[in-house]
Amino acid sequence: NDSLNILKNYCNYILYNDLDEYIKLDNDFKELIQNNKAIDIFQFNCRFCTMGKDKVKYNDFKKIYNENNIILGNFWDKFREKNLIKINNVNLMGVHNVVDEYSKNLNKKYISYFHHFINFYEKNRLELMTQYIS
Repeated sequence: NDSLNILKNYCNYILYNDLDEYIKLDNDFKELIQNNKAIDIFQFNCRFCTMGKDKVKYNDFKKIYNENNIILGNFWDKFREKNLIKINNVNLMGVHNVVDEYSKNLNKKYISYFHHFINFYEKNRLELMTQYIS
């Protein structure tokens, strides 16, 4: 929430996401915003996946990233979405979402999903691997 209020002086939109999450877009954010000026919140749902079968180091990920090697898992449908937010219309943020009661008449639009990679050395979450990747 601090970043929301600080950045209102410097930018029009904020995307909150982690380093192991990659948004899947057909175009780019600039075009998405220009084509949807009335939208306040662009929503992306979480889809767990791995980059191949072996564990990956964060520092090596950019070198080995290849969409053909992504093993897709299931969607996480509870409170894990990421949002590109028009910050002037939002007054209070939670961890993953805008707190709607404190902002009025927000127009939301589901856009796509994001890959949440879970086979990093630095982040071995076996419960996600076994539950969400088949």
